[in-house]
Amino acid sequence: MQPWVKIALALAAGLAGGTLLTMSGSNHTPVSMAQIKAALQFAWPTVIGGDAPDVAVQLLTAQIALETGNGQALMGYNVGNFKSVQGAPGAITFQTFEYDAHGNRITVPAGAAGAWFRSWPSLEEGVAAYLSAMRTRWSAAWSYVLDGDTQGFAKTLHDHGYFTADPQQYAAGMIARGAPATKSDEDSNPGSGEATFSNDDGNEPQSPG
Repeated sequence: MQPWVKIALALAAGLAGGTLLTMSGSNHTPVSMAQIKAALQFAWPTVIGGDAPDVAVQLLTAQIALETGNGQALMGYNVGNFKSVQGAPGAITFQTFEYDAHGNRITVPAGAAGAWFRSWPSLEEGVAAYLSAMRTRWSAAWSYVLDGDTQGFAKTLHDHGYFTADPQQYAAGMIARGAPATKSDEDSNPGSGEATFSNDDGNEPQSPG
């Protein structure tokens, strides 16, 4: 893994000052969190089976909110901020930024390595791919989704390379956006969650499903 603390998409303004450098054009697909929640509930029976547990929807909706600036920085309906590579099916590129190991912000221009992301034609397809990836690619964290354990979910994603930020801060950011607050979350006292996070998924496209 490269020595970068990668930012898959800039988060909403206010998360440690993180702002998306380029959000214009047809790849910018902002949606409301109500739409994302509805899409999760709709996709669950087909992708996972059965009805979606309320705590699971609550947790995943909060994670997507954290990753996409409450849906307003969403690009290509890529709710999980999954990276891709140039030439891969559905790959899109746009100017973004990364942080190096010393916390310095570095602009990554469109077309450069690290500025390619997956995309889907619709929110429904993007959410279905996200659910599948969470159950398969990030399966170690899936039991925490079903239990509504925000702290366990964040720590496991961190341990398996989904993001490189502090997992307690990541969990706090999720809780601030409506994720379940378990006893372990409350005892950890992670702070306000006002930090910039990363889906550090490397440069390989995901293969959800």
